[in-house]
Amino acid sequence: MRNFDFETLADAQDVDLGTDYNPDLIVLSGAQLHLKTAPCVIEALIKRAASGLYGWTASDRPAYINAVKNWMKEVRAYEIKKEWIVPSYGTLKAISTSIRAFTDENDGIIVQPPVYVLYSRVITNARRRIVYNPLIYRNGYYEMDFENLEYLMARPENKMMILCNPHNPIMDIWEEEELKTVARLAKKYNVLVVADEIYAEHVFYGNRVTPYSTIPEAADNCIVCTSIGKSFNFTGTSHSNIIIPNEEIRKKYVTQRDAEHYGSLDPFMYTAVVAAYSREGKEWIDA
Repeated sequence: MRNFDFETLADAQDVDLGTDYNPDLIVLSGAQLHLKTAPCVIEALIKRAASGLYGWTASDRPAYINAVKNWMKEVRAYEIKKEWIVPSYGTLKAISTSIRAFTDENDGIIVQPPVYVLYSRVITNARRRIVYNPLIYRNGYYEMDFENLEYLMARPENKMMILCNPHNPIMDIWEEEELKTVARLAKKYNVLVVADEIYAEHVFYGNRVTPYSTIPEAADNCIVCTSIGKSFNFTGTSHSNIIIPNEEIRKKYVTQRDAEHYGSLDPFMYTAVVAAYSREGKEWIDA
């Protein structure tokens, strides 16, 4: 494995990174690393920038699709089909698109606090109701309140659940049995689950995230969000790859996505994803 520099801070000179950037700290986790992204990604972007061509970029090119498929298989143990991949403008935008495609105004969207604060903004901006299924803190760990979750899912006005795994901000990984329970309840009460799995590379000690759609009862009733945002320091860009196994759900999502003026891939994000989801990108993540 190559040696990588995880001690030198990214050069923030003349770059407005906001108030959370502290040049005296080396941050290796959370929404924004304070280190440079993988060398292979930087090199690829420099080459793209030097080309001078930043135009329309198709998302169905084999190099792109294969990069996403191979990464999911090798890194997440997640076998997907190429037609399941739906590029979108960012994870929050994808969640917003899902809300607008599959729910109506004033419908309830279930979230599990403490949870990522911007889910509430997406829900309220779409004129839907936030429905809380609070996690239970017990013996130093958080766990789901399945009794309350079933009560909420049984209410016909609650049409969707946003499942965060690993869960932000507690960063616990939901066990397969927990996901099976969520999937069973969601199927029983016809609640669509949007699984935000963009932190899936942030696991260690031999742990691995179970992709939600690999749960048999979940496969035909879910939308899975993936991204290089957290893993490769791209949270300032708006790009994600949404995985939708069910053809009917996928078509309805794409119709809404396109109605919201989705065009083509950002050429720099095309380059970044292909480079990140490479052998060299995996070496950097492993290191």
